[in-house]
Amino acid sequence: MNQTSKISIKANHIIVGLMVGAGVGTLLGVGIGSFIDESLFGDAAKGMIYGMSIGAAIGVAVGTTFSVFKPSK
Repeated sequence: MNQTSKISIKANHIIVGLMVGAGVGTLLGVGIGSFIDESLFGDAAKGMIYGMSIGAAIGVAVGTTFSVFKPSK
């Protein structure tokens, strides 16, 4: 039973990481991504998509890191 609770804690942290990643990704996509892609390619929509992908990846990495290191306290 203890193993199951550890797995559910990690799943919850990954879900939180995904949500954080979506929020961070939206900010990155609208702010930095659209500016970079608009100045380079003249297409802000591509910049938003790239920014959201990068932000989601960062959010998942942060969420996974917390799920690994936080419960060990």
